Amino acid sequence: MHTIRVPALLLLLNFAAALDTTLAYLHHVSRSLLMHAAGALPSNIRLVRMYMSDHARLFGGGENLTSAWWAVDLESGEKESYEDSDYASAAGHIFMDWNYSKAAHENVVHHRVTELCGGIGWSGGTTCVSGSYIRTACTVLNPYYSQCLPGSNLPSSSSSLPTSSVSSSSIVSQPTGAPSPSTANFWFSFGDSYTQTDFDINGTQPTIGNPLGNPPYPGYTAVGGTNWIDVDTVQYNNSLILTFNYAYGGATINATLVAPYEPTVLSLGDQVNQFLTTAASKPSYAEWTSENALFSFWIGINDIGNSYYEPGDRSAFSDTLLDNYFELVQEIVSALSYPQLRAVGGRNFLFINVPPIDRSPLMLAEAASAQALEKSVIADFNSKLADRVSWFQGNNTGVETWLWDSNAAFTTVLNDPQAYGFVDATSYGNTGDFWGNNYHSSSAAQSIWGQQVGELLGNTVW
Repeated sequence: MHTIRVPALLLLLNFAAALDTTLAYLHHVSRSLLMHAAGALPSNIRLVRMYMSDHARLFGGGENLTSAWWAVDLESGEKESYEDSDYASAAGHIFMDWNYSKAAHENVVHHRVTELCGGIGWSGGTTCVSGSYIRTACTVLNPYYSQCLPGSNLPSSSSSLPTSSVSSSSIVSQPTGAPSPSTANFWFSFGDSYTQTDFDINGTQPTIGNPLGNPPYPGYTAVGGTNWIDVDTVQYNNSLILTFNYAYGGATINATLVAPYEPTVLSLGDQVNQFLTTAASKPSYAEWTSENALFSFWIGINDIGNSYYEPGDRSAFSDTLLDNYFELVQEIVSALSYPQLRAVGGRNFLFINVPPIDRSPLMLAEAASAQALEKSVIADFNSKLADRVSWFQGNNTGVETWLWDSNAAFTTVLNDPQAYGFVDATSYGNTGDFWGNNYHSSSAAQSIWGQQVGELLGNTVW
């Protein structure tokens, strides 16, 4: 194999898992998580990380996790592995190795070739990059946003790589950014890996031509391509939208109630605090109003997934979770914990319930009794959530709410996957599969969710 030249002294910093569970996935690390003392990496070289995990780890019974770094030549596709001593060796099996599917290679290549190329207010380049592996063309997604997209033989696109990043666990009083345009409307999003794009509050802020800020569209998602918040920002939108996506992979509502898979995960409470200490004060880069700002929440997946099997009254525990959930939502209306902000002024709220993760490949590997138990807990939580949404609107003057039923949407597609262009209801990881991995719906499915949310918001500015 041809040797790929990589500087010898590499310090690997601050990578964060993108998934809600510790399942194996291809994690993109080329976001300036690499600092080196022997010169820059060649522009065609990317480092990616392969994860391997044993069965016990995935289901909460063990701590074994191993991984390896690969240097990948984006032009030739050649690769070279490097040992990773950060984790103990696992006696498990590889859930995704390099040859699992062509998508593994494509996901890396996409980060190089998909770039912004046009749109209202865009002053950058308009020529798309064509590599030896795939070719792209400048594609108009809407009047505000055009992007270099790969050919139809490839899965949904990913972004060009950002050149800098700061740990998303850091909370500062105010980041800086270009003034927001007067024509913009705003979307503040909270959730877990079903929504995450890996936004860093200390990085580049959303603006015209870069509506997600950092990382550039579509960011780092759980399945490597676009997700619902991506397409609702640039494709199924009704106007120019700047999206501040605080969602964090693995998040629970409150880490003291349900622990996430690792302690560094930002809970919903952490995410709301990030908003309250930055964009809530309406700085120049986010001069939102009560009328032009939407706040969305898709949370609860990990709260249930990490606790449905616990003893005790699960229905009562759902009430406890939802009490905490709506205390946080209320902060966005009235900032009870931040009196210096007075009333924050949030008035428009989109809520999304918990999808049928009991039908995910991860859960299908479990006993039927476990699947049935999780399904019942989800149904109870979703019913209570709908009641809370109605109560919240009725007890806050001027507040308007929308509730998108993801559970019904998933169920409709999973019951007849071929009607929606999917192979079946259980396969994952390849083109045509409903599931992008064993716990998250694919980018193709995410586009359906985004379209449905867009239709729900059809009479709004978003």
